[in-house]
Amino acid sequence: IVYGLLQWRSARPNRLFAVITGVVLLLSFVPDVTFLPGRPGATTAGILVLMVMHVTVAGICYAVLTR
Repeated sequence: IVYGLLQWRSARPNRLFAVITGVVLLLSFVPDVTFLPGRPGATTAGILVLMVMHVTVAGICYAVLTR
């Protein structure tokens, strides 16, 4: 939806979508870094894997949508 709106309203949708994707990716790390370390059963390795999955999904979404 966001990319569709950017294509409709922006002259440079790919560049703007890259910025929005980066900001949302950084925001997705906030719970991983602040909330999860205090949870029972949460390990540093598990939190890092979750963060890597966020980066992977963001990269795939960007690559697929901007083609």
